[in-house]
Amino acid sequence: MFSFMAIFSDKATVTDFFKINMETGVATYSHDVVQIPNSGGPLFPTIRHYPEPSWEDCQRYIDLDTDDSTIGGVDFLIDSLCGFENLPLSDIDIRIRNEYPIDSIDIAIINPMFSQYLYFPVGNYILKDPPNPWQRIINNGSTTIADLENAIRNAYLDIDGDAGISEIQIRFTVWYDGIEGMEAIAILRLATPLPSSGDDITQQWCEGDKNLSFDNILASNADEGGDFYDKNFLELSAIPDYVAPISDTIYYVTTNGICYDTAQIINVVNPNPIINPISDSTMCYNESLEIDLTNYIEDVEWNDGSNDKVRSFDQSGIFSYELQNLFGCTSSDTFEVTKISAPQSKPMEARVCIGEQFLFMDQVYTEAGNYQDTLMGSLGCDSIIYLIDFDFYERIPIEIEGDLGFCDGESTVIEVVSMHDQLRINGEEQTDPFTINEEGEYSLSGYDINGCFEELDISIDSYPTPTIITNDLIDTVFVEGLELPVSYQGDIESYNWSPSFGLDCDDCPNPKLVSAEEGYYTIEVENEHGCLTSNTITVSFKESNFYIPNIISNYPNTPINGIFFLQGNSYQQYELNIFDRWGNLLFQNENAIMNIEQDGWQPNGTVNSGVYVYMIKLTESGNTKNFKR
Repeated sequence: MFSFMAIFSDKATVTDFFKINMETGVATYSHDVVQIPNSGGPLFPTIRHYPEPSWEDCQRYIDLDTDDSTIGGVDFLIDSLCGFENLPLSDIDIRIRNEYPIDSIDIAIINPMFSQYLYFPVGNYILKDPPNPWQRIINNGSTTIADLENAIRNAYLDIDGDAGISEIQIRFTVWYDGIEGMEAIAILRLATPLPSSGDDITQQWCEGDKNLSFDNILASNADEGGDFYDKNFLELSAIPDYVAPISDTIYYVTTNGICYDTAQIINVVNPNPIINPISDSTMCYNESLEIDLTNYIEDVEWNDGSNDKVRSFDQSGIFSYELQNLFGCTSSDTFEVTKISAPQSKPMEARVCIGEQFLFMDQVYTEAGNYQDTLMGSLGCDSIIYLIDFDFYERIPIEIEGDLGFCDGESTVIEVVSMHDQLRINGEEQTDPFTINEEGEYSLSGYDINGCFEELDISIDSYPTPTIITNDLIDTVFVEGLELPVSYQGDIESYNWSPSFGLDCDDCPNPKLVSAEEGYYTIEVENEHGCLTSNTITVSFKESNFYIPNIISNYPNTPINGIFFLQGNSYQQYELNIFDRWGNLLFQNENAIMNIEQDGWQPNGTVNSGVYVYMIKLTESGNTKNFKR
């Protein structure tokens, strides 16, 4: 074993380091001396070990059993045929080696299961983790190598109820100066515990006991998983079907592959009491049932706790009793007693359609009223008294929606809004709603929600269509308020003109023109029955002729000669403005009407004779014309 380092050199300057085996005295080369530039000599103020592979057998070293050969890295090996608790992790001669006290030791179960825990005693060190499959023992600053060896020597492995484990490997790693050393492995091989078939026992059973099975005949200290044999040592797959009375011996054998254990089990099977079942009974409301069990020698216990062998029952219910013999074996019987109650009144409402009859319990009812009938039970007792309220359904008339008439060339749609189905018109099946396109009398029939037949007679009329008479306005001179030529025949409720632009109304019978809009005007009318008809008026205009005076009198002999106004063959609206020669406005009328004298300018001596300027703006057929002088 190498224990220290020596320096050898045949020169004045030291250049090499060697290892010396203290047992054989052989020196082996290790490495060159490290030189510091410009220092003129080697660097070795203190002797230290370097983390070279050739030095690992001296540094960070742990041997769990110094007597072991350490073959294959195994430092501690336990072989056993017994089960263990608190298994040791090392031998008592554990050895840890390092130049200085080490930093820490890591201990971990290789491929652990959570039924395996490492326990370490408290000592002069720090334990990193609580009991776990791993642990780290840390130097607290004063921890010695002896403290660490003692910690591992007194540590142990605990396995929590996992019998299937046969081998556990634990890894130990020493750390110093942040570098880990060589690993040591402890192998613990766990043998299967010795088999135990339990105590020899004798057990009492009753014939047919469902608990008499392999799972329930073993002693409480017996291992599971063994085999059962009869008294001839023939293997059994199930408990025999015992017929009492009988006493039978069964052997139970367990093994761990090496050892065997045998238990003798004697099953004593006793007979159950013989019982004669009581039949279910039904009785009238004023009767009772007597039960006599005095012919049985066994003890009797009823489900209500009574031990009487003679009982009387006057109420409905399910009753049971149990017989128990001297072996403690029991037989039981259950029976049901049904007691018919006193007759009960049961109100009953019966309804049929008018004209039909009601049949109940072979009795026919044809008149509305209150009746009573009694139903007899199977034992001849009155069971139910029916209080019958008999009446007829109220009629539900057929209700319809829709016009009972139609305009010429059209039809009407009738819908049944009451709850009736299977509809027919004059005997022919119809879907709802239905269409009628001929006037006349019809018979509508169907069935209401009570299934009663109903009929309704309906009369369908044909309504007249109104008439519109129009005349076209062709080459007409436009005059505001000109009425469109139209007349009507028939009772009319509404009017609709389109287009409405250019008319003073669009819902009146005789609209008037308010602007010179040429084209077609369509009038549509509707009477009280909704019958519609329409017609069209064509309107076109020609230009009007008009006259503008060039002189008027300030003091006329005839009044018309003293008025400046526009004259022509129509009554168009125009705008008139009169100015003096300096441009001053003397007269204005924006809404003058052609041929209306009062709308013109009448000086009547209010101005001097002279020349005046007029401006006229005339809008005709949508076109504006200006005249001035």
